[in-house]
Amino acid sequence: MRVHALVVCLLATAAMGAPKKAPRPRPQAKKPPPKVVSSSGQVTWLGAEFAFVDRGTADGVTVGKQLLLSRGGRSSGTCTVQAVAEHSSRCTGVNLRVGDRFSVSRAAEPVADGVKPLPTEAEVRRRGALVEAQPWSLRRYDDATGALGAGLHAEAALSHTTFFNQASQRGPTGQQRVDVIVSDVEIWRGLRASADLTVLNFSQRPDVTRTLYTQTPVLLVRQLELGFRRADFPVTAALGRTWLSTGPGLLVLDGAHASYRIGKGVEVGAFAGLLPDGARLTPSVSQFSAGAFTRVQLATGEGASSSLIQLSGRAGYALRDTVGSRFEAVVAGGLWSGTSFDAHASLELGFGTTQAPGGVDAARIDLGWRPIEKLHLMASGRYRGLPVSGLTEVGLVSPGLRAMHGDVFGSYEVSPGLLLGLRAGVASDFFSTLTQVRGGPELIAPSLFGGPVSLGVGYAEEVGWLRGRSAWFSFGVTAGSFFRVVSRTSLFHQQATTEAAGLESAELGQSFAVEVAPWRFLRARVVVMGRQTAGERFAPFGSLGGQISGAF
Repeated sequence: MRVHALVVCLLATAAMGAPKKAPRPRPQAKKPPPKVVSSSGQVTWLGAEFAFVDRGTADGVTVGKQLLLSRGGRSSGTCTVQAVAEHSSRCTGVNLRVGDRFSVSRAAEPVADGVKPLPTEAEVRRRGALVEAQPWSLRRYDDATGALGAGLHAEAALSHTTFFNQASQRGPTGQQRVDVIVSDVEIWRGLRASADLTVLNFSQRPDVTRTLYTQTPVLLVRQLELGFRRADFPVTAALGRTWLSTGPGLLVLDGAHASYRIGKGVEVGAFAGLLPDGARLTPSVSQFSAGAFTRVQLATGEGASSSLIQLSGRAGYALRDTVGSRFEAVVAGGLWSGTSFDAHASLELGFGTTQAPGGVDAARIDLGWRPIEKLHLMASGRYRGLPVSGLTEVGLVSPGLRAMHGDVFGSYEVSPGLLLGLRAGVASDFFSTLTQVRGGPELIAPSLFGGPVSLGVGYAEEVGWLRGRSAWFSFGVTAGSFFRVVSRTSLFHQQATTEAAGLESAELGQSFAVEVAPWRFLRARVVVMGRQTAGERFAPFGSLGGQISGAF
C-alpha cells in the first residue's frame, strides 16, 4: 500500500510539472468597417467676403476643411470652411457662385439602444446661452456686391385685365401685359447683364382716354444694363440704361457709371448720361446729368447690440426739360440699431434756373422702433418743394404740387396671432392751403388660432376739406405656398362740405383673389375687383384680371 501510494504521488508530481498545452484561442467576430454616409451640398448664399453652404457638422464638415466645388460637372475651385453650425457652414473662396456643388461624408452613427431622454431644463438653458452668445452682424440688403455670383435670376409674368364701366358707351378696356426681369447674369468673369422690361398692349379701349400711352403696343424699359462686378476686384462699372443705386435721388440713366471700393466700407464713383422721360421712360437727348457719388458704411458693436450706419451722397450738374439747368446735390443716411430701431432720411437740393424755396426739392424721414417684442411703432414724413419735378419717382405721371405728408402706425400683439393697430396720416397742400387728416384702428389675425385662416377689420375717419369715413373687412385662406384665397370688402362714405360740394357719395367695394402655385417656379392668379356707388347717376365699375408668372 505504501509503495502504491508513493507511485501515485510521483505520477501526480510529474503531471503537475509537465508543460501544459496552450488552449486554442476562440475565433473573434470581425468588426464591420464603419459605414460612411455621403451627401451632396451646394453654395446657398454669397457675399463679398464669404459664402454659406447647406452642410454642417451633422454632415461631417469641420473648420478648416476645403470643400471641392464643381459647376456643370467640372471642377470650379475650393472653399475653405471658417465657421460651422449643425446644418450650415461659412467658407471663403474665389469666383464662387450660388449653386456650386460639393460632396462630404461622415461616419454613420451607431443605432441607439432605446430612446434617449430629453435634455434637462438646465441643459436647454445652457444651449440657449450658447446660441445667444454667437456673434452676428447686420447686413445691407441693397449691397451691389452682396449678390455677386448669385447666378441667373429671372422672373416673367403674362397678364390680362379687362376694365368695366357701365357709364362708358364704348365698352370695356382690355389690356395685356408682359413683364420680364433678368438680374445679374454672368457672361464671363464678372461681366454681367441685367434687364427689366414691360410690354403693354391695349386690345380694346375708348377713343378718348386719359392714359399717356396713345399707341399700342408700348415698350417700357426700366433697365438694360451691361456691367462688371467681382467680389475680388474693387472696380464696379455699368453701361446702358442702368440704375444708379449708389447715387441717391437719381435712378434711371442712359449712360455709364463706375465706382471704386476702398476697403470694406467706402465707395466712390462718377456717372454721366442722358435722362429718359420720367413718365414714359422713352430716351431723350434734351436732358442729361453728370456728377460724382459716394457711399460710406460703418458697423459697431456685436450681437444684438450691433449697429450699422450707411451714408451716401451725390452731386452734379443736370439739364432737365421741366426745371432747366441746375446744380443738384443729395444726401441720405440710414441707421440700423440691433433689432429695435432703424431710421432713414434723405434731402434733395437744387439750385439754378428753377428752384424750390430754400433750394429744397424734396425731403423724407422714416423711423421704426420696437421698444418691446410685442409693440411696433413706425412714423414717416415727406416734403415736396418743387411743383414740377421727376427727380424722385420714375414713372410717376403727376408728382403734385408743394405739399407735406405724414404717417404714423403702431401695432400691439394682444395675444399670439392677434394684432391691434392704429394708423393715422395727414396731408397738406401749400398752394391750395387744403389739409386732410385720416386715422383709425384695425384688428388683424394673420393666423387665426394658428390655422390657415386670416381675418382683418379696420375703420378710418377723415376730417379736413373732404369729410368722410371708410371701413374694411378681409378674409383669407392659405394652404402653405400652394394655394391662397383673399377677399376684401370696403365701404367708402364722403360727406358734402363747403369745399367739396357735390362730392357726397357712398360706395361699396369688393375684391377677390385666388392664387395657385403648383410648383416653386410657377404661379397663377385671378383677381376680381368692383365698386358700386349709391345713386342712379353713378354706374358700377370694376375689373377682371388673370396672371401667370414664374421665377427661376
